[in-house]
Amino acid sequence: RSLVNITALICVFHAIAVVSTALRLSYRKYAHRLWWDDLWAFLGLVFIIPFWILYMTADLIPSTNQHLVIFWRLAHVIVFTVVLWCARLSVAVTIVRILPEGMFRRCAKMVSAIFALMCTALIVQKFSRCGVMSLAKLAYCKTPRWTATLELSTDVVADVWLIFSPAYMLYKTHLRSNHRRLIIAIFACGFLTTIASIVHCIYIYLNKVQEIAISGHIQAATSVVVCNLLVLVTYLYRAYQRGRTLTDASETETDEVRGIRTVETRSRSSSNRIWSLTNVTFTEISTEASSRSAQDEGTSNSSLSSDGTGGVLDKIPSVYTLPMRSSYPQRTNTWKTV
Repeated sequence: RSLVNITALICVFHAIAVVSTALRLSYRKYAHRLWWDDLWAFLGLVFIIPFWILYMTADLIPSTNQHLVIFWRLAHVIVFTVVLWCARLSVAVTIVRILPEGMFRRCAKMVSAIFALMCTALIVQKFSRCGVMSLAKLAYCKTPRWTATLELSTDVVADVWLIFSPAYMLYKTHLRSNHRRLIIAIFACGFLTTIASIVHCIYIYLNKVQEIAISGHIQAATSVVVCNLLVLVTYLYRAYQRGRTLTDASETETDEVRGIRTVETRSRSSSNRIWSLTNVTFTEISTEASSRSAQDEGTSNSSLSSDGTGGVLDKIPSVYTLPMRSSYPQRTNTWKTV
């Protein structure tokens, strides 16, 4: 059961490494930003897949087949070294990419070349780790302790450069403090690779074969994930900031639209209130004028009838009657008279 759990753990580490590298390369290709650091990340992806397959097929290798055992062990140690240093070279070339022209950038290029030489030297060392350049002995000889010393020393030197050189560079730049802390924290994740390397070398000193294999796979997968963190985390951070900016802009626009609609509603309600008030006023005036006109007519008729002047009222205009707005499209002589 413990072996199954360990196998599942290693599969999870390798799956994360493969997926993170695929996402990194897809984003860089979509953004048209592919560079040499992506080439080393791609090589790490190419080699970590067979490295994963080698671990899964370890129990299928018959111990009686010497040639197959030699191939499996040699492929295992070589692919492990290539994956580890491809990931480190990807980070080293990323540092070269973000540096401006100058002495520091030339120094970073030289360090990247030294990393490539270290990788080549360690691969050659894998062939002679049994004391002589003999493939027959690779099937059964144990990993010597001086191999652990050499690997640990190169790993520590490389990780120190990959962590502290970008930290020093970013400290001298004029980035905002939160951006600077984010990028330094991403590069500081290289300490995870250093810790995995120390554990791996401890198992080599203790000569524990199974633990050496497990720690080697975890170290290689961790290195690949760490080399992709700078690209993926900065992309996610920019996407998050862009989303926040769009959200704030939409909220501001919504508030402005709401304010405009409120002003329009208030102005419409005010105009309706004024128009209704105007209609009521004209109606009241017309009614009052009509009633007054009727009273005056009644008084005049009674007085004229008594005086014997009937028919004169037909020539008197209705002075007190105020017509409504709809009843006077044009001005007439009556209005002139009034």
